[in-house]
Amino acid sequence: MNDKLLDEYAKHLTLERGVSPNTSAAYLGDVRHFLKTIGDKDALKMTQRDLEGYLWDLRTKLAAVSLARKIRALRSFYRFQAAEERIAEDPTRRLRSPRLPERLPEVLNRPEATGVVRAAE
Repeated sequence: MNDKLLDEYAKHLTLERGVSPNTSAAYLGDVRHFLKTIGDKDALKMTQRDLEGYLWDLRTKLAAVSLARKIRALRSFYRFQAAEERIAEDPTRRLRSPRLPERLPEVLNRPEATGVVRAAE
């Protein structure tokens, strides 16, 4: 059952949502990992608490950005299931993503900045 859900989700990502191949591969990998972790349990019967338990186990193994991507993948998967009317309520609706560190922008060094200014003249 879960394999069929994953196959249909894969088609949804590429055909309906048109996500990039990299995004599709990442989301499918994340959902596949989740389905492998839950084993024989029905993915359509997972609750918010089940998902929180799964993510809680990952929090010490993954960086915040990786955990946030897994949450995005699960949200996408369960929103698709809800849109297909396979579930009555999306269990990811109230999941919270981890706080992500702010990244400072890269700046040009002096020779690079000089080159940009000269190119604009």
